[in-house]
Formats: sequence, C-alpha cells, structure tokens
Amino acid sequence: MQQPIKRDDLLPTKGTTTPLQEIPSKRTRLRSYSGFHHAEAEILTPSSVEALAAIFAQAQHQGRRMSLRASGFSLDTQALHDDLSVSLSALRQIKHIDTQEGTLVVEPGALWGDVARALLPTGWMTPIMPSSPMISVGGTLSSNGVSRMSPIHGREGEHVLQFRLLTPRGEMLACSRQQNADLFYAAIGGFGYFGAITEITYKLQRLDQRRNVETLIDKFDQYDDIFDRLRDWTRSPDGWDSVSAPLLCGPHYQRGMIFRSRYTDKPTGPLYFPHRQHHPLRVLTEMLMRHSWFSQRIWRMIYRFFAPRNQTFVDPLLGYSFFFDAQRKMRRFTEFFGIPSPLIQQGFVFEGEGGRAFLKEEAAPLLQAHQIWPLLTDALYLPADAFLFSPNYQRAGFAVTMAFVDLRGDRFERTRAVLEQLSERCLARGGRLWLTKNAFASPACLRAMFEATRSPIMRLKQQADPHHLIRSPFVEKIFALPTHEGV
Repeated sequence: MQQPIKRDDLLPTKGTTTPLQEIPSKRTRLRSYSGFHHAEAEILTPSSVEALAAIFAQAQHQGRRMSLRASGFSLDTQALHDDLSVSLSALRQIKHIDTQEGTLVVEPGALWGDVARALLPTGWMTPIMPSSPMISVGGTLSSNGVSRMSPIHGREGEHVLQFRLLTPRGEMLACSRQQNADLFYAAIGGFGYFGAITEITYKLQRLDQRRNVETLIDKFDQYDDIFDRLRDWTRSPDGWDSVSAPLLCGPHYQRGMIFRSRYTDKPTGPLYFPHRQHHPLRVLTEMLMRHSWFSQRIWRMIYRFFAPRNQTFVDPLLGYSFFFDAQRKMRRFTEFFGIPSPLIQQGFVFEGEGGRAFLKEEAAPLLQAHQIWPLLTDALYLPADAFLFSPNYQRAGFAVTMAFVDLRGDRFERTRAVLEQLSERCLARGGRLWLTKNAFASPACLRAMFEATRSPIMRLKQQADPHHLIRSPFVEKIFALPTHEGV
C-alpha cells in the first residue's frame, strides 16, 4: 500500500523554506473533461516553486508516482493518474508584461482569461489563444495549444521564447531554441512528462487599437471547394490572421463555411451569435444542440438563413477568442442538476491533401452507415512544426476534428467504435491523431503513427526523470513506452 505524503517528513531541498503544512492536499476522484475517464489520486497544490521541488523530492524518496495537472480541461487521460496528482493552479502570477519588447512572463497556473484581460489595454496580445478563459497557460503549453489563428501564426510553441523546467531530479533548467533545445521541443506539447514548467516567456503580437475581430464568412456547397480555398487562403492569407472551416457533415449533404478573421479597430457589430458567450440564450442553445436531430436542423438553418455569403461580423476580441465558454457554462449548469454532459473530440492530421480524401471517402460514409453524426466538424490547414508530440511534426497538411455530444444510451460505445475504425483508416492514409484531444485507437495503431519520435522521447525522459517519478498512462500508451511500475 502506498505511503501517504506526510507533513512532518518532507525531504529538505536546496533553497526550500516553505513549511509543509502550506501545501494543501486531499484525495479525490478526478475525471477528464469528456466525462469518460477517471482516476482517484491524492491532490497536492504547492503554492511556490520551492514547495513543488520539495514534493518531487519526497515523492521520489517514498517511491510514489505522480502526474501534473492544470485546470482540468483534458479530454482524454492526459492529466489523470492514480496515486499523486500535483496541481500547478496556485502558481498563477502574471509576472511581467514588457510593452517595449512585446514579451510576457507568466506562471503556469495563470488562466488565459486573466492573461487576455491584462494584455488587452497594453495593445499587445498572444498570437494563440484558447477557446475558454478558464484554461490555464501551463495546460495549453503542455498540449502545444492551437486556435483558429494557428493556420497563419502556428501553434502556441512557435511564440514561446523560453521556459523554466523543474525536473524530478530537482534541476531547474532554462529551455529555449538555443539552450536545452531538445527539451524545449519535447516539453512543449509533452503533457508534463518531463517535469513541471514553472515560468514561460512569450513573444507577443502588437495590436495597438485593433481590439476587435472582423470575420468574413464564405459558404460552399462542396467539400472540394472548401479544402481548395482553405489551403490556398492559408498559404496566402492576404492580411487575415485566421482561416478556418466549420463543416456540416450529415445525412445527404456535405457543405460548410470558411471563416477568415483579422484584428481590427472597426467598431463592433453586427455580432456573430456563436461569439456571444454571455448571451442569455447561449446556454439553452448549447443544451438543445446536444441532440443530433436538433443540431443538424440548427446548422442547416444557420447555413441557409443566418450566414449569407460574404457576410461580415465584428466581435470583441475576447468574445471571438472565448466562444467555447458558453459550452462550459452549459455543462456546469446541467451537472448541477445531475445531468451529465459528455463530450468527445477526436482530430486526424494528414500531410498535404490527405485530410480531404479521408473526410470524403472514409469518415462521411462510415458516419452515414452507423447513423452517428458529429455536432461539428472542423478543418484547418496547419503548418509544419518541430515539436516531438505534434501530429504535424515536420509536415504541413489538413487537420480534421469531429466533436460528438449526443452520447446517450449506446451512442458512446458506437461512437468509440467508429472512431477506432477511423483511426485505422487514418493510419492507412499516413495520418496521425491529434493528441490534445481524445485518442480512441488500438495500441498498435498509435505506436505506428508516432514511431518516428518514440526514441528521442525515451532518451529525454531518461535524462530528465531517470526514476520515472512522473507517470502518464496517456503518453505511455501513445508511444508504447515502458511503464516502469517496479521502479
């Protein structure tokens, strides 16, 4: 039986002055944001980096295992592990905003809503912003965050100048493209597998008075037209900051829209309803959209009547960025009354044109055959990057993501079976899964997808955490890594 973390035998760590009783702890049942994955762990919430280092030292001394956790928005088991769960939520200081150089220094527990509100008056902003203000900076960095701006500006890691990494060995490492570069490209998107990122420095984008977002919506009746324009407009953005495509995938139709967005100093209006997360009807709409019959009809109505071709909207920047927060509020409301609100998102990423053929020839027919329809399917054209956990590692191409919310009765198992089949077909077409989302696939399929980066990840893990203090069933499943249960 595992020994509890005791308050009176914390191992001394160089520079540690934090008394152990200042580290809140409780054992509780954790779950993924999707609602389908659970773990029971003792939660430790250090209030300082010194306390975090002390937890590492003591846990290693007692032979414990741990995972790192942020704000709890992971869809799969990325932040779940039985035994110890170390929350970085108390390390949430926005340490410095340099308006001359355009840089931001922040701790991992800071929430993106707080960061955005602090930056907005300065005329600077991070180029990549998640879709909810309640998501933590460390959480998105550990998954190499993506947004609708990513096709033009890249993923979050592209805008990180450096970070400080506390390894389980007790070393504090400065990581950048010039210093400890191998860990820089592994820890960004690495789900906390190599240690705890305690401080991040971002390069900001200058907005000045452009504190709103202008969005132009174009409608298309064929997937081929959508993918052609999506690729071409991403490669030649012509002043736009974002190019993304919400697709309608349902019975007897394959159509969608392309959203092109850019920062602007134009006054707001008209506002786009999905970007109005505080509208009183948003929670009700999100609740009704959980039923496939309703969501299919609503999307057809939006496509036909409420998104005329070449329609332009101008929304406040925070409304545009945090559009997903209405869904989070709906979940909180329904779960208060004991009504579960499950969610599955699975993303498939391909080199070049592979995503187009996958959606038309594999996904759409399989969904039709099983009468399972996603709430929404998104398509992006992502640039290549150098981060080891990225599905677009060293290659550019289309990413196709499906979100499922109608999971009543046997729909979860049916949806999971369909996604596992689609993962096999994704592999056959040379694709990879998007690891920030759900990963329903066989171990053999996952290993084949990510075999190219398995060896460097194992080598870096051995360097940073030779005793495998930090465990991640998710990472170990994806890359078929040793679990080291006996260490």
